[in-house]
Amino acid sequence: MSEVENSKTYQQRNGATRGTMTKASGMIVGKKIEPAFQGRSQSRDLLASLTLAATLVATGCAGSNNPNASTVPPGLPPAQAVSQSNSYIGTQSPGVWSLSLDHSQNAFAYQSLTYPSTPASVGGSFFASNGFMNLGPSSSGASEYATEMPGNVAVLRPGDDTTPPVVSVQQSGCFAIGGFVRFQFVGMPSPYVEYFSNGFGAGYGGIVASTDPTGKAWNFGALTQYVVPLTGTTTHTPGTTINGPAYVSEFAATCGSTNGVTTITASANAIVPEPTTFAISASGFVIADQSIGNVIKPSVLSPNSFVGMVQPSSPVATATVLAGNYLGFVYESSGAGSVSTQPASFNPTVGSSSSLTGGMFPNDDVTQLPLPNLTLTLGTQDSANNGLYTGATVTLPDPQQNCSKNNPSYGTPGADVNGNATCTVAAVIVAGNAGGKYAIFLAAYDATTQHDMGIYLFQQ
Repeated sequence: MSEVENSKTYQQRNGATRGTMTKASGMIVGKKIEPAFQGRSQSRDLLASLTLAATLVATGCAGSNNPNASTVPPGLPPAQAVSQSNSYIGTQSPGVWSLSLDHSQNAFAYQSLTYPSTPASVGGSFFASNGFMNLGPSSSGASEYATEMPGNVAVLRPGDDTTPPVVSVQQSGCFAIGGFVRFQFVGMPSPYVEYFSNGFGAGYGGIVASTDPTGKAWNFGALTQYVVPLTGTTTHTPGTTINGPAYVSEFAATCGSTNGVTTITASANAIVPEPTTFAISASGFVIADQSIGNVIKPSVLSPNSFVGMVQPSSPVATATVLAGNYLGFVYESSGAGSVSTQPASFNPTVGSSSSLTGGMFPNDDVTQLPLPNLTLTLGTQDSANNGLYTGATVTLPDPQQNCSKNNPSYGTPGADVNGNATCTVAAVIVAGNAGGKYAIFLAAYDATTQHDMGIYLFQQ
């Protein structure tokens, strides 16, 4: 199996309150990324079992499944019934948040748990608006928004469009999984560190999990990471590793609940040198957050948090993914403190079966028609990792023609049907149908703005 390989730890920081934003950090490995496990002794039996387990999950040999990969691979428990009221745990990369959405009462509540603020919890009523939940105005007057795949995964913007998003999953309690289960992820951008264009932080990767029979004791292994690909470069092509061996020995984590919030936490160790908080839904969505102290800005290049989902045990039906209609958020970070988080809509591209077309809403207003100026092309699914698209692209408008000015090797200049300048950049997409509908998570570097980019979409 061609495993998404290599080891390097990652983290970030930030936390936002209603209308304000602070930042902090997570897994730091000094001034530069070092191979974390040189000289470490490793158990041959553990490596063999992790390698075999990851291979079985990736190739579908672990059990039969729906041909469209619309069911979760063997190992995870049955998904919970969808409720009108759901609670989530998420990462703002960094910083853990809680989120509750109650459709029977049209009520919401959210709270920053890592970097609590005053008031500690924000709540109220929301109203539906073209598939989004409008939570009312932030301190700047702009609307706060959320969207979800009920009972599975949600994205919250707890402020205006200058606030980083919180990607959340539902984990209502500790549960056991059978054998080894592999999850695939993309890294989230950092408000203060430009990861993707510098080759720091995971553009994408995978991790294998197992538990004891109680679901209280978890083990993670085979943490593997790649840099995000950049168009035209030789050092950031898909498959380029960051550092370290193909597999690393496992680290332990503990599942527990505090004040009704269930998380899986791992203490700092040789593999993840900062405390790490995982949340995993029974349907297979996963987030990981690394946060330490209350440092405002990272002083070193520190790796990033991730969001993802279970790796399907059979190939994803790409044509079915591209036939869906999606809502979500487009997130960009400058690496210098400024961010942009905007609600977006994507639909099948007219006259094409290979892409989705969409964009953000004018004036951050979801009651208007979205701008159809972004195109997501999935490309070919990785032959060894179902649901992973390492040759994906994003085509963006480029009115200033920065694609060729800023760094010509990071994007490919072009033009749309009306002759307007565009830029096509390389991306990685993790896609799957873990919760009954498809989800798409994307990582890329926007050569037109020189910003790291993340896109998080749920099928409607």
